[in-house]
Formats: sequence, C-alpha cells, structure tokens
Amino acid sequence: METLVMETPCASGSRKSRVGGVLTLLALISLMAAYAVGFFVQGNESFQTLQKAFPGKQLETTEGSSELYSVTDLKTHADEGHIVTRETLGWGGPLTTATWIGSDEIIREVAVLSHKETPSFFQHLEGNGFFEQFTGRSITAPLTNDGDIDAVSGATISSVAFTKAVREGSHRVAAEQYGHPMEKEAEAWNVGRNEIVLLIVFAVVIGCLLLKRMKARLFVLAFCILFLGIHMNRPISLASLASILLGYLPSLHSQPFWWLLVPGVLLITTLMGKNVYCYWMCPFGGMQEFATKIGGVSFRLNKKVTGAIKHLVYLFLWMALMIIFLTRNPAMGAYEPFATLFSLRGSGIQWTLVTVALAGSFLIPRFWCRFFCPVGVILNRLARLKKSIKKKLGSLSPRPKEALHED
Repeated sequence: METLVMETPCASGSRKSRVGGVLTLLALISLMAAYAVGFFVQGNESFQTLQKAFPGKQLETTEGSSELYSVTDLKTHADEGHIVTRETLGWGGPLTTATWIGSDEIIREVAVLSHKETPSFFQHLEGNGFFEQFTGRSITAPLTNDGDIDAVSGATISSVAFTKAVREGSHRVAAEQYGHPMEKEAEAWNVGRNEIVLLIVFAVVIGCLLLKRMKARLFVLAFCILFLGIHMNRPISLASLASILLGYLPSLHSQPFWWLLVPGVLLITTLMGKNVYCYWMCPFGGMQEFATKIGGVSFRLNKKVTGAIKHLVYLFLWMALMIIFLTRNPAMGAYEPFATLFSLRGSGIQWTLVTVALAGSFLIPRFWCRFFCPVGVILNRLARLKKSIKKKLGSLSPRPKEALHED
C-alpha cells in the first residue's frame, strides 16, 4: 500500500529559501569574478588606441614618461611636436584625453581616448563643438572654464573634467619641453548655492520624518523634481553607486555636490534605517506619483503576479552590475531613463523606457520603482541593515537573570 507524503507549506517555504540562498550565492560569486576580470583586463588605454586617434603619425615615448610622446609625420618625417595624455575624473569615472601640441606651442587637436560619462552628455559636448575650442590655443593659456574655454550647459561637470585634463597636459609640456614657468593652480572649492539647497532639502526631510509631518512629502517631491531633476539632472542612479564600488571617487573640491548627494543619502539611509531618498527625494519617483494622481486609476495586480515580477529587478540589477564590472564603466550598465527624461536627450530605446515607465505609472503606483529600479533595491536593502544589526545585537545581549525564590 502506497503512502502519500503531503508537502507542508513549511517544507515548501524552506525549499524556496534554500534555492534562493543558492541563487544569491551564485550571483555574488559571479559578480566577484566579473569584478576581478574587469580589474585585470581593463586598464589604461593602450598605445594602439592612441595611434588610431592620430593616424599617419609616428609616436615615440619620451624618456622616463609613458604619457608624453614625440610626433613625427610618416610621409615627410617632419617633427610635429608632442602628444600628451592625461587622466582625470569626470561624473561617471576616469577619462583620458590626448592633446597634440605642435612645435609652435599651439594646440592642434584634442582626442578623447576613453571616458565613462553618460553617453548623451558626451554626445552633447561633441555636438556643441566643445573640443574644437582648444584648437589654436597656446599651451600657456589659462585653459579654464572661467576664462577661455566655455562649458556646455547641461554637461558642466564633464566640461570641467575634460578641460582639466587638457590644461594639465598642456601646461606640463609648456614647463618640461619649452621651459615656461607654469605655476600649479591650487584646486578651489566649488561650493555654491546648489550644495546649500541640497543641505536644506536633507534638513527638511529629516525634520519631517522626526516630527512625523508626512503630509509634506509630496511638496518635497515636487521641489526635488524641479531641483534634482530639471535644474541639476543629477538623481542617484546605479552608475552613481557603482562608481563607489569601482573606486571612482571624484574630487571633493570640484564635485562637492556628488559627495553630499550620493554618500549623504547612503549615510542617512543607514543611520535612519529608512529609504528616505526614494520616497522623499527621487525626482523620477515623484514624476511617477504625480502621474498616478493625474491618471486617477490605481490598478492592483494579483499578489502572485506582483511577487513574480518583482524578482525581475534582481535579474536586471545582476545583469547591469556584470556589465559594469566587466567593462569598469558605470555608464554601460545604468539602464535607468532618468537622464533622458530630464535632459530631453537620448536614444530611441531610452525614450521607450521613459514612455513605458510613465505610462505604467498612470495605472500602477510607482510602476518603475516597484518592478525595475535597481537603486530602490540597493537602498531598501541598506535600510534593512540597521534593523538586522540591531536584532542580532539584541539576541547577543545577556538576558536578565530570573529572580530566585525561596521554597
């Protein structure tokens, strides 16, 4: 006689937990492997990349330097000056420029060997002729965005970073090869009203949470749409968080806004144990909330369907991080449509994502946040960290001894 063994809900849940644990472990191992591969395979741009940027030229490194090259024309064998490469940090990570300087001490051409800026921002620089501004400039010129080189509106941080790379390379050639006394400029603090406004936003959000003024949340969200979204176009993205993992930390002097926003949000989330950014400050999240209110419809999905779809964001996060770690380029894996929406620049696929996210929010509250946003997953996990640590510390604390009673 056969015995039927019924699987209890507890056993089923335990099995799902084990499978989930195995998948999580495999995901972490693969991410660590991708990080290691990207670290060893990727590196500074090779000599072949530099040679492709200047065809028809013979390049030879100068003694004791891997960044300075003498230039000779392959046809005429004429001396055509020097090429100097320089690396600095932009918004997305390291960028490298190659500046060709003629024997007359005039900049002839600037080539970008590598960069990790958001593609739409870089295309905006090229489309506005930013790099052509350097051509014909003397290597002893200031080469600053406050002077002779105009930054491109909407890509200011990238403009400043590329200008710095060209300036430092050109001034090095001026000093070492032509004997000009070039003073090294002290890096000035770039703190202004935007940083002050951001600090005020943090203070308002924390104050509202402590005083439980939750009705103010929509007003704060509306302001952040205007400030972080439309005005600054710097919402936190996966690229922002991945830059920290890759060690791409910008200068505190030149980019204090980044240091206030990204590490600041991470610190507040950890200390308060709440995902403050997504629900109070995220401009894209705010756009979705107001889209839902305008639509006037709140469509509720089946719980099983919702649970299944929610797992997609973990798959997308894993895939995005794999790409980022292998290429060591945060912009390559950041698939969020934030930059496209607030800069009004992007490819067809990016505009499709914007349309889907906002259209979905007319029916389902925070459609993108619930099912696709990698930043929300990371911040939610970070918010739970405080509770987990507090719970573990509570379990380790000694229990009060029971009172002894005499018989």
